[in-house]
Amino acid sequence: MWTLLKRRKGDWASLESKEVRRCVDLLEGNLAENPNDATSLRLWIRAVRHSSTPPSLDKLIERVSYWKANTNTLDAAFYLYVLHTLVALEGSTLARGDADRALEDCRNLSRFRRNRYRSFEWLGKGTGLQQLVHQSELGEWESGFWQNTARLVRVKGRVASIDAPQKGFIETTSAQEAFFVPIVAGLHQGRDENRSVEFFLGFSYDGLRAWQVTAQG
Repeated sequence: MWTLLKRRKGDWASLESKEVRRCVDLLEGNLAENPNDATSLRLWIRAVRHSSTPPSLDKLIERVSYWKANTNTLDAAFYLYVLHTLVALEGSTLARGDADRALEDCRNLSRFRRNRYRSFEWLGKGTGLQQLVHQSELGEWESGFWQNTARLVRVKGRVASIDAPQKGFIETTSAQEAFFVPIVAGLHQGRDENRSVEFFLGFSYDGLRAWQVTAQG
């Protein structure tokens, strides 16, 4: 697998269909042999999203739920909450509750991690798993955000609360909350609650995070 990726300079999107299939087969073999292999789980999630026929979100949730039940690893909990959130964003109220429970597990498992607030995955254009954009595909970090945002999608929401200049929450269309920094967005406590906003949505171990927030209207 690493040989295939090296030929493509580490760019999953440039792999041919047969190369993606080979990577998926190799990673599934690793996981069958060792379900605790967190690295293979992360790579498998990245590989299948580039498949010409990626599994449905329901099938992915079933697969990751199995790994979570048998290993209780952080990455299994993380991707379970991410997958349930994708379904919730499509309008499922049942998935919202599942996402909340998975996120609680993820927070508990990551509570001693320094990088628990970092968004490793982002919401992008497309459907199903192909909406997920890994941070490695976003280029360099420049002036407070990623350089390449063409694959990301702007999400609508409203300001649910502003607790301090550095702490606020936005309610998404799925009625989930995303953390944001109000002062960076030019939004203020006592004035901008319930304001409509747009933003890029990231997934961290600690929950949803809204970036590049702009007020609407």
